[in-house]
Amino acid sequence: MRPLKHTKIATAVAFAVALPLAGLTPLDQDTMQMYAVALAQGATKTPNAQYKTVDDILKGTPFKIVDVDGYKRQIQSSQRVVAFFYSNNMVEGGSGSLAKVYQEIFRENPNSFSNLTFLALKSEPGKEGAYLSLGFEVSPSTLYILNGKKIASNKGGPMTDKEHADAKNRLIGNLARLSKLVSPQK
Repeated sequence: MRPLKHTKIATAVAFAVALPLAGLTPLDQDTMQMYAVALAQGATKTPNAQYKTVDDILKGTPFKIVDVDGYKRQIQSSQRVVAFFYSNNMVEGGSGSLAKVYQEIFRENPNSFSNLTFLALKSEPGKEGAYLSLGFEVSPSTLYILNGKKIASNKGGPMTDKEHADAKNRLIGNLARLSKLVSPQK
């Protein structure tokens, strides 16, 4: 029986070889490459086995799933927006892990952040240029928007239990800061 470390490295190498053949968008490939690196480095994380898609994880959260046009409309009509860009099929990758962080935040703080608009935009093949023009460079990403302008962002998702806890604390802080920002008079 081979040591676990070698198995993780072999899995990471298999990911790297298979990615170009899998028909994933470049943004999804970036996510999988981050996952493969974390796996090779011995990452451990809580599995998301009860979910088939990231959409399933987001159910019951304030996130409204929108397409590119809906996203553009919403950020123009909302004062404070948190926009989560994700790969719907990456339940065990960064997108699923970050969605779980949001799920926990909203479960533990059900009445907090009510003055924020939460949008979720899932990656679709062939729309990479549109996502880049909106400010999403990698999946998953979170943008913080005030009066239609990006003021901050986070890229990637947690791949270990420790990163999960760190991401949760960082996101709670970012949400609290955005919810306190006062919009300039137009």
